[in-house]
Amino acid sequence: MKKLKNYPLYPITEISTLKELIYFDTPKSNDKTAFMYSKGKKSTVNITYGQFIHDIECFGTFLYANGIKDNHIAVLGENSYEWILTYFATALGGNVIVPIDKDLSVEEINNVLSEADCSVLVYSDTYSDVADELGASRTDITFINMRQMPKLLEIGRGLTESGSRDFLDHRVSTDDLAAIVYTSGTTGISKGVMLTHSNIASNAVAACKNVRAEGSTVCALPLHHTFPFTLGICAILLYRQPIYINKSLKNFADDMLKAQPSYMFLVPMVVETMYKKVWATAREQKKDKALKWLIKVSNFLYSIGIDIRRRLFRSVLDAFGGKLDWVSCGGAAIDEKYIKGFRSFGVNIINGYGITECSPIVASNRPEFWVDGSVGVVVYGCEVKIDDPNGDGEGEILVKGSGVMKGYYKNDAATKAAFKDGWFKTGDIGRYENGVLFITGRTKNVIVLSNGKNIYPEELELLLYRIDGIDECMVYGENGLITAEIYSRGDREAIEEKIHELNRSLPPYKQISKIKFRDSEFPKTTTKKIKRG
Repeated sequence: MKKLKNYPLYPITEISTLKELIYFDTPKSNDKTAFMYSKGKKSTVNITYGQFIHDIECFGTFLYANGIKDNHIAVLGENSYEWILTYFATALGGNVIVPIDKDLSVEEINNVLSEADCSVLVYSDTYSDVADELGASRTDITFINMRQMPKLLEIGRGLTESGSRDFLDHRVSTDDLAAIVYTSGTTGISKGVMLTHSNIASNAVAACKNVRAEGSTVCALPLHHTFPFTLGICAILLYRQPIYINKSLKNFADDMLKAQPSYMFLVPMVVETMYKKVWATAREQKKDKALKWLIKVSNFLYSIGIDIRRRLFRSVLDAFGGKLDWVSCGGAAIDEKYIKGFRSFGVNIINGYGITECSPIVASNRPEFWVDGSVGVVVYGCEVKIDDPNGDGEGEILVKGSGVMKGYYKNDAATKAAFKDGWFKTGDIGRYENGVLFITGRTKNVIVLSNGKNIYPEELELLLYRIDGIDECMVYGENGLITAEIYSRGDREAIEEKIHELNRSLPPYKQISKIKFRDSEFPKTTTKKIKRG
């Protein structure tokens, strides 16, 4: 544990719109690399900040010339330079971007296009079949294939060179709507979160004040989520550092070797996979015992102020490019064993907390300051309070600040229900101790026992996932009993015995009374979270 009190914030340029984010450091940064991505098996494309800005201007000018102004523009596709370019060319011209989850069905995509009042869909060639199917019935939508981007940029370039300045001169205000992002929660119906320029820009500033980004990163998480876009793109653009675009997790390991990232923004599933791969490789090479011994030695030396982790575990770090220093992890709870395991190798896993409606980051640990088991301190520009705390100080987390959304698109009732006296109701349960935030569970998932005790299933699920053989689990109340439903490809009797052992370490009211095994995986959201209810 390291104390989080009175920690210094990093100095960073204050911005209030995405347009300021793009232009604040020109022309000084024009020749710096902004983006890199693989083209073919051996070739790597480098895009400078100067070229990126010019491409935004050309594509934005093309959109304006074709009457696409004050419109809602949807973007669909895997991570790519063209995807990022579409986002900024849309937002900087006063249009509103609607990022679409690429894992949705055609029917669901069609619903989002209708609900968000989209008049344009920019899509990658990978999703041409989806666009074709939609185009058969949606004559009200203009379809733009990203494959056409070089041609469209050339048209826009010609227009700008001939004096067209409508897009270039468009003034963006802080309260202008920049994006409508559809949530993908484990319960309830997806809602369109309205995020302004100020929401996204201020949250990027808050992220930069929390961590110093030096060197390159690999952008691996799908960009239609606010976490990878605000932190992995906007915050890094504010630092004017290079971003390597990973188009598919299948190429993630290779892209890390090419990019040699110093930091990344990932979800627990990816972090856990990376950690398990380290140990699987060690076992294959019959070096797992030696690795365990080195960790013990290294941890002891580190505890007395001698840090030789990066030298001792160079071969481990080389699998991640050799320069990885920290990983910001969000989107779900992560077991402390992975945080401590990576720390033993010299990589800090920075656990944080965010929600789409807050653009998204609310709190985070830091590379230099952390409290294990927590999600860290509330970030710059944000306030948190616990509503109606119980005897343990736990209650619903309420948030106020510059990152909090404008509301839900065309859903006044849901917007009104989401706020309490000007504070956004996150639906998450937590406690706030000595300036540090801890997450306990979700209000929608809480189990209320007949004795009045509240049980947060996420707490028990985290303990269950530590049992070997449990692949997936969900805890809920059934007929007054705490029930654990489990999917496992392992020994069920051994798992039951481990759960009985776990129960002996828990207070009686938290013990699991019923165990149910299922033969198939749980249904999941597109973000791979188990659907509840």
